Amino acid sequence: MSFRKQKGTTRNVAKFSSRSLDSFAGSERTIPRRGNSYFGFGYQATRGLSVSSTVLNRSLLEPLQLDLDPNFYAIKVQEKEQIRTLNDRFASFINKMLEAKLQMLENGPQPESNMESVFQMYIRTLQSQLKTLTTSEELLKAELQSVYSLVEENTNKFEEELNKRYKAENDFVFVKKDADAGYFSQMKLEAEKSATQQYLDFYKALYAEFELVSSQAEQHSSDLKNTKSEISKIKRQITNLQADITHVKAQCKSVDGQIEEADNRGRETVFGAKQKLRDLETALQKAKTGQKSVIRVLTVPKPSRPEPVTTITCTKVFLIRAQDNIISVKD
Repeated sequence: MSFRKQKGTTRNVAKFSSRSLDSFAGSERTIPRRGNSYFGFGYQATRGLSVSSTVLNRSLLEPLQLDLDPNFYAIKVQEKEQIRTLNDRFASFINKMLEAKLQMLENGPQPESNMESVFQMYIRTLQSQLKTLTTSEELLKAELQSVYSLVEENTNKFEEELNKRYKAENDFVFVKKDADAGYFSQMKLEAEKSATQQYLDFYKALYAEFELVSSQAEQHSSDLKNTKSEISKIKRQITNLQADITHVKAQCKSVDGQIEEADNRGRETVFGAKQKLRDLETALQKAKTGQKSVIRVLTVPKPSRPEPVTTITCTKVFLIRAQDNIISVKD
């Protein structure tokens, strides 16, 4: 077996994919039949197995975003893995058969053997598995349809809940507006209440002040009465004092006359005293002059004589008395 042929065979077989058994939407499958060219018993030319590949939408394999039981997705994934495993086994078996057939054709004619019956038995087994898989496919389709219906039902429920939510939001907006209006009304009423309370407090304070002023007025009235009585008493005292003042003024006039008379007498006395003082000063001067002359006459050289001393002493006493008289006159 040449490398070129083996490469071509492998290329043709590689076109078989596990997607051929996973499709749920009318995918065609190529199944080996009796007497065909796969095993060399048909009328067709000997060629490699050509399996057409199918294109599957991968979004169908992705799990749906539904709030279902988590085990549901695990079971689905497990079933898909089993289908892929069987598909891979089938593809591997076909590859092995093709390699064996190719080797037989390259080595020449071989004697007849019971391989065909074995292969046919295995093919029947695979066909039974295929029927089982087809049944599973139908079940999965039905289950998928139920899931779709469940999804649609949940979608409808979601839309209903969404509509309810929108309605609730609208109701909430209206209720919020009403609540805001009520809140503003409450704030306005509270402001009016505070203003009214301020007016009430003002009037209370004014009334208390009025009561205080009234009590003070009563007190002042009583004080005024007392003051009036005291004023009357003071007026009487003033009248008495005015009479006393008049009497005192008369006495002052008489005293002023007496003072003036005493002043005149004092002036005359002072004038007489001054005249007497001048006379005394003249006499003093004369006495001093006489004293000097007496001192000259009475002075003797002998101090043992007591008479001049006595005379001098008497003269000093006379002078002292004259000075005292002058001082008293000055005073």
